This record gives sequence, C-alpha cells and structure tokens, in this order.
Amino acid sequence: MSDQETFVEVSTEGGMFTAFQKVACQYAAHQAARAFALTATDSQDGLDEAWNFMPGTPVTITANGQLIVTGYIDKMSPSYDATNHHIEISGRSKSADTVDSSAEHDTNEFRKKTPLAILQELDKQGVGFKSDIPQPIVEYFRVNPGETIFAAGDRLARKYQMLLQGMPDGSINLTTGATGGDNAPLVEGVNIISAEACFDQTNGHSSYKVRGQRNFGHDRKSLQITSTAKDKSVKRNRPKHIHQEGDIDQGTADKRAKHHRDRQQGESISANIKSQSWFDSAGQLWKANGLVYVYSPMLKLDMQMLIKSVNLSQYEKGSFADLTLVQPQTFGGAGTGMGGSGGTGSNTSKPWTGASSD
Repeated sequence: MSDQETFVEVSTEGGMFTAFQKVACQYAAHQAARAFALTATDSQDGLDEAWNFMPGTPVTITANGQLIVTGYIDKMSPSYDATNHHIEISGRSKSADTVDSSAEHDTNEFRKKTPLAILQELDKQGVGFKSDIPQPIVEYFRVNPGETIFAAGDRLARKYQMLLQGMPDGSINLTTGATGGDNAPLVEGVNIISAEACFDQTNGHSSYKVRGQRNFGHDRKSLQITSTAKDKSVKRNRPKHIHQEGDIDQGTADKRAKHHRDRQQGESISANIKSQSWFDSAGQLWKANGLVYVYSPMLKLDMQMLIKSVNLSQYEKGSFADLTLVQPQTFGGAGTGMGGSGGTGSNTSKPWTGASSD
C-alpha cells in the first residue's frame, strides 16, 4: 500500500504484498513486542487464492525500504457479504514468544551474572537479547515458578531502571531512556495535524524516600538503608515513602529514589501529536525512545521530548503517525522538569531553528 510519501511492503514466505486497504504498526520505548494489523480484500485484484496469511506465518513489514516489524501472524479473520470479502490480519514481532513463553532453566537460579546474560540464557526461542548500555552484575536472581521470560526480564529491568524495547528485527534491547536517536522537530503549522498536551502535578512529590534492608548482615547500616531524592519543582511539603521489598543495598536505594522522582517529574508533561507521515522531514521513521523537539505555542510546548510510543496507520485518507510524548527523564534520560513555554520550571533545550535534527 502506498501514498505520495509512504510505500508499505508486507513480505511473507509466499511473496510480497502491497494491496491492502489499511495497514497499522505500533511500537513503544517500554514494550518488548511490536504489533501490526492489516485489512485486505480480494476484490481489488482477484487475490482469493493468493491471500494465505494463516497464523504462524512469518511476516516482515517495511516502509520506503526501512524495516518496521519482523514477526509472525497471530490471527486471521476472513469475512464476506454479498459485495465484499475482507480479511483482518494481526500479529506481533518475534519477541512476542518471549512475552508469552514460560521460562525454562535447569535450576531457575543465577549468580553473579548480568541481566543481559540471564535473559540470553533463558532465550530458548532464539528471539535475541542485546544491550547498548553497561550491564550491572546481579548477585542472585531466581525465576519464579510459571513465570514468563518477559516477566522475569521485567523484574530485572525495573530493579536496574532499564527498558525492554522491541526492535524492528524482532529482538529485544535492554536500554535506558533517550537512546533511540533523534527525529526532526515537530512544529505547529508545519507537520502537526492535531495535538493535545497535559501539564499534571497530581502525582508529584517534594521528596521520595526509599527504605529497605539487606538480606545479609545484622549491622545498623544493613538493617536501616534509606535514600531520599528531592523534587524542587514541587513547592509544598508532599513526601512519598517507598518500602523496598527484598534485598537492597545503599547504591540501589539511591538509584531507586532518583528513578521514582525522575519518572513522576517526567510524566508531569505529556503530549499526543498526529503527524501527516510515517517519516520526519529528514526521511527517518519516527523513533520510539528517541528525542524530538516540539514547538507548539498553542500547547505551550517549546522543548525537547521523548517519543514514548508510535502508532503508524495508512488507509484511503493517507499515512499518519500518532506519537505519545513525555519528558526524557521518564525513562532515565536527561530532562528539564515541569517546564515548556507555559510551565514553571527551566528549559535548557536549544530553541528550534528550522533545521533538521536528524
């Protein structure tokens, strides 16, 4: 399927197909699997025999030659009436096997290994785990009975403030916020069709205090581990106390307190923006976990933001990208706090100049 800017190809073992009524792809910074959906009809080219997209069929989707999804069909739903024969197809990237499959390991226990090494050892499906950030050493980790590979990985990722991000080739990347690259700016009156923003301090707190204790040791330092991170943008006295279940050391407590502060601060500004293309002005697909500068006086936004999720769609009206944006510190990137052109904090990002940032 194609319009003036976007040519989408769906490849299977049976060949390459482009005659779709609708194509949609979805991916996000914090999701381990990508998703896709297709609507086809045999009335266009008499493709009644050619359309054989049974569940389990391998699929690759590209747009203008750029890979978006490598995965499998989960569901095919044919239907017809007196005039039409429609086929609804949906599926996910290869990493869906990690999301759905129970973890299998001889002992279910790991000692002194990195999260990446643990997940690579659990990856019996051949999905492929990789990382673009330094990996910590995990002293001890145990897979819970019946736990999926993703659930085990998610526990590790949360503890060490990492993301499990589904990639175009079907693999999973252990990463942190704002590592997806840059997109060219989103500018009011240029490439923004519609938009909404939200400035919300409902869940903001003046301080985040993490408390816990070590599983080993009986001295005071081991039994009374405490760390506090303050948010200066919250002027009222609004403390939040977080009890850490399980083993925790001082360094982990410090990171956890900062993580809670940064996440709440980052989500205090969010936006949903629709753009008229799957690509930015530099010809790059919109990048989940990537950075984009947003200039919109009506939204009171003049700042760099992180693309949390991307929803791409193409149908008879054209090609569109629906982007969910948050501040970079939501996922561990550098941020500015409650700000924007109408906010109360500072904005250290450079103003938009009209040039591509790719």
